[in-house]
Amino acid sequence: MKKDFFAHKAHSCGQNPDRVNNVSNIATVARQAGFENVEVVSASVIKRETGDYPVFLLIASRV
Repeated sequence: MKKDFFAHKAHSCGQNPDRVNNVSNIATVARQAGFENVEVVSASVIKRETGDYPVFLLIASRV
């Protein structure tokens, strides 16, 4: 997924888009946006000439 997607989502939740660039912060941002039972797991890695890009799965619930 693109950085712009997370930046947009972070901005719409009142978060600083620069904070969302780090995948390890995604779970924190999800919790701050009101999600519970947040789990982030590595799903794959996309390998390109420009570098390796991690693919992750975020699972959460929102009441």
